[in-house]
Amino acid sequence: MNRYQIPQTQQGWLKVLILAAVVGIGWMAYSRDIGPADTSNLATAPIPGALAPDFTLTTLEGDEITLSDLRGQPVIVNFWATWCGPCRQETPHFQEFYERHQDEVVMLGINQKESLATITGFVDEFGMTYPVLLDENGRVYNDYQVFGLPTTWFVNPDGVLVSVAPGGITSAFLEDQFQRSLE
Repeated sequence: MNRYQIPQTQQGWLKVLILAAVVGIGWMAYSRDIGPADTSNLATAPIPGALAPDFTLTTLEGDEITLSDLRGQPVIVNFWATWCGPCRQETPHFQEFYERHQDEVVMLGINQKESLATITGFVDEFGMTYPVLLDENGRVYNDYQVFGLPTTWFVNPDGVLVSVAPGGITSAFLEDQFQRSLE
């Protein structure tokens, strides 16, 4: 077979397909992006693949939590409000997940601009034991471009945003996204 002729036999086509597959697999292996080990060169933006915008917020107990201090462990950041119907539906899933995985993941519930009494009533009603943070001026909501509630971000141990889930989520989805944040 001359290298400029079109193959005329099945054997010729098979050789072309095998060559194409080898080249394709080689190219995929060469260009595969396995994620940066050094995140210092990543931009901070609320998009998957970017460094998570940093924040420091206060818990209901008055302690401060800074996102960048949590590097080395996966973090789930859930934006919610007490008046939000889907938030009420997903909160038991988050609490159940937290009880199973609290030694493997940091879960943060961020409430925006509601009164401490309102938030505390919701926390007590649902038996929430993971940290609830107060975003009193809405800065973190703005930084993460939260347009609807609930919205949940999954952050890998390097501080990189893995995925976002706008709207209510189920236990199965929560487990799946948690596993993805470990990859």
